[in-house]
Amino acid sequence: MAKTQERQLIAVGNSIGVTIPSDIIKKLSLTKSDRMQIELNDDNSITIKRSSAPVSSEFMQLLNDTVKEYHETLDILAKSDE
Repeated sequence: MAKTQERQLIAVGNSIGVTIPSDIIKKLSLTKSDRMQIELNDDNSITIKRSSAPVSSEFMQLLNDTVKEYHETLDILAKSDE
């Protein structure tokens, strides 16, 4: 069963925010740099989920380097599926 906790809205600059209880932060391993998705449901409830992790520039560089290095092999593999 879902655990319900009541929170008070707070001012955050010109916006309004809500804090996430520390036990939930720990359980989900959230950090202050995590991005969240907020969805307004048909019944006016709100669902908050962690956004998909963005791909880092380091990962993209590694992927590009790997594709360049193995481009001939990848072409052969792609043609074998045709």
